[in-house]
Amino acid sequence: MKMKEREFLKLLEARAEEVRQLRETGILPDWAGFLGEWLGINPWRVIGLVAVVVYVGLRLVLGEGFCEGVLKIFGGY
Repeated sequence: MKMKEREFLKLLEARAEEVRQLRETGILPDWAGFLGEWLGINPWRVIGLVAVVVYVGLRLVLGEGFCEGVLKIFGGY
């Protein structure tokens, strides 16, 4: 049996309301609710930031050799 779009949206809204109620009960810390909402919208915000921070950190620690290693792995010049 196929679910109609209207029924699907009602189901999603009901589940979102359950999550909001769970968050308001105080079981989760405030930062966890905020982080979950923030990541739920767009997880690439964090993935891109973490990738840049890790790259810069490794570049600072390992120096030019790190860049050469990355280029060797990914087929650079």
